[in-house]
Amino acid sequence: MKGNQIGSAFQDSFESLKSYIDIQVKYNKLKLTQKLGDITSYFALLFVVTALAGGLLLFLSFAFVYWFAKTTDLDVYIGYLIVAGFYLVLIVLIINFKERLLFSPIRNLLGSILFEDEMQGSAVNSFKNKESVTKMIKDLDHQIHQHQEELTSKFHVLQESLTLANISQQLFQNVYSKVVTTSNVARIAFLLIKRLKQKSSKKKKST
Repeated sequence: MKGNQIGSAFQDSFESLKSYIDIQVKYNKLKLTQKLGDITSYFALLFVVTALAGGLLLFLSFAFVYWFAKTTDLDVYIGYLIVAGFYLVLIVLIINFKERLLFSPIRNLLGSILFEDEMQGSAVNSFKNKESVTKMIKDLDHQIHQHQEELTSKFHVLQESLTLANISQQLFQNVYSKVVTTSNVARIAFLLIKRLKQKSSKKKKST
């Protein structure tokens, strides 16, 4: 009976674990679809706005060049040189302040989308800082190593418990319980047949 209970408990646990994993996989797929959709939407919006802003700057540059040439009575190429110098200064500023203007907002956007359920409030803002992200990666790496050591220890204990003697004892208990159950059934059947024969013999004697 004990072996049957262990087998039944193991089967129930396995089925529950399988059901949990299936539900967890579906949930993670849905969350991943949602987050990828948000990320793609943000970058599509950024691409459209950037393209439109580029076109706007282009036509504003042409307008400035012709306005400058007409107002100052200078050649058109001077206006183009001024516009080129403006774009050069803009490029230098973007390169020098790339962390504040580009990297930090994009990193913070991705972090707020991917970790909106795990982190709240100010914790999400930590993605703005590159050093804080590096620290979080190191902390998670340390936690992963701790879990790996814990799992290794548990599997080692399980491996030690699955010795030949333990397995043989479990098999013997299962066989013994089945033999006892079978012998009980056979004994009950024998007694029932014996009583039926006694009743039939009594009826024949009375007749």
